[in-house]
Amino acid sequence: MIKPTRKPPIEKMHLYTRCCDGLATVEELEALYEKDRPISYRTFARRVNVEQLSKLLGYTFRRGQPGVRLETDYAVHFFSSKFKGKRCYHLEWSRIDHIFLTSTDMKAGLHA
Repeated sequence: MIKPTRKPPIEKMHLYTRCCDGLATVEELEALYEKDRPISYRTFARRVNVEQLSKLLGYTFRRGQPGVRLETDYAVHFFSSKFKGKRCYHLEWSRIDHIFLTSTDMKAGLHA
């Protein structure tokens, strides 16, 4: 019997920059927004370490704990896009975009 092959685990993306941190030009941000595709929290969570992000932004992560959770905050929006030519995921939180890339893409030196 042939065993089904398992897909390798998806590499979680890491926070690269926010729109206000100065690592992205206006033109790069506009290009990001032009390629935006709204996605669900669930899709975003498969690609980004949302537990770490929740703590960073002051959200409760576990169900049953008091407080607001990232996934239920009506004012947070999740997107898939391209940033400097690389696939990225980002969220808009308080009108500030948080952009996430793979560690490979981050090491490739997107600052240039």
